[in-house]
Amino acid sequence: MNPPPVTPASWAPTTWSVEDLARFEAMVKKESKQQNLVSASDLPNLRQRHTEDSLQFMALPLMVSPTRWLDMGSGAGFPLVPLAIVLRTTRFVSVEPRGNRARFLTRSTQTLELDVQVVASQVETLHSWPDMLGSMDVVSCRALGSLQDDARRALPLLRPGGFFATLKTEAPPPSIDGYEPLSYVRYRLAGDPVDRHLVFAQKPFHGQ
Repeated sequence: MNPPPVTPASWAPTTWSVEDLARFEAMVKKESKQQNLVSASDLPNLRQRHTEDSLQFMALPLMVSPTRWLDMGSGAGFPLVPLAIVLRTTRFVSVEPRGNRARFLTRSTQTLELDVQVVASQVETLHSWPDMLGSMDVVSCRALGSLQDDARRALPLLRPGGFFATLKTEAPPPSIDGYEPLSYVRYRLAGDPVDRHLVFAQKPFHGQ
């Protein structure tokens, strides 16, 4: 039996959010003629392959809407922009070292009037920024590096009790240095036989 898809527990579609998601997808398709934001084979199925996948982060066990959320290696804007569209009270930071993509993210988030600060740099640079250290409720990434490396980059930026979260196809190990035990939610995208996992771990409240 196939596992059911994750249903984002804290978000219900609204007219404006669906419209803005479609506007952003149109921006990605247009920009992809200038730079390779996503693979050409994914463009016809952008909603399923990228937008719906990005919204799996809404299944994080957060008691309230996060105040500050940092996305590492935002690339074409997934999961950053779909999350910023549906979490309008959250302040987002996008870290993207590639200049062309960072400029696209700046243009698109300004057009959509989203609360996003785009930083065109490696995430390690932020480890020396006092206003970033220990300030994030969530640090996320999608299709970036290894689980261990991504978690290591995220840890200094999280507040105690904050969550590191990522999407992986492989099942995660039970633990990772510096975090409480890992948890995951398995899901599948419609029409895709591959098991995927929303992987998340909490920074301890004490001892870090």
